[in-house]
Amino acid sequence: MDKIILGLLMMRDMTGYEMRSRIKNHFSLMCSDSAGSLQAALQKLLTAGMITSEEYVENGVNKKMYSITDKGRSAFYDWEEQPMNHKKAKNMELAKLFFLGQVDKEKRAPLLNTYLEQITQEQQSLVKLKENIMQSIAPQLEQYTEDQWAMDRIQYQIATLDYGIAVFNFEIQWYRQFLKGMEEYEY
Repeated sequence: MDKIILGLLMMRDMTGYEMRSRIKNHFSLMCSDSAGSLQAALQKLLTAGMITSEEYVENGVNKKMYSITDKGRSAFYDWEEQPMNHKKAKNMELAKLFFLGQVDKEKRAPLLNTYLEQITQEQQSLVKLKENIMQSIAPQLEQYTEDQWAMDRIQYQIATLDYGIAVFNFEIQWYRQFLKGMEEYEY
């Protein structure tokens, strides 16, 4: 989570609440959005001198604004410039499929159907999120064409969203096919 926090702070200074909201809405497939996880990561980054915080009061409410330091920028770029590692992309839920043959036969299809419903809902929420993002940035795209940094950032953020949608599309198709095979061959 610490790298995601650094990446968010590379875009702009944020409060813990803003970061948690962004993580919940955009990074739920990558990390937990729990307040405890966020606070632990923020404390780790503060202690390491990668971020700073400044407290202020807004409408009678105490708030804390976080900013990235030069050390944090350097750590972010060091991490980002390393090649992606496919071995780190783990799906522990796949282990449940592996061991599903050990579950009572009548429970298998309902368990898989529940999972299929969940991933279908998640896929639909990502599609809706992309639609909302595209609608919200459409008026600004002309302005962004003048700003290559903003265009690059948007391109890769949308690509990440497209990747998530494609993964869910594959899983949905795969599980539907598998469930159909279960019916035909009585797994």
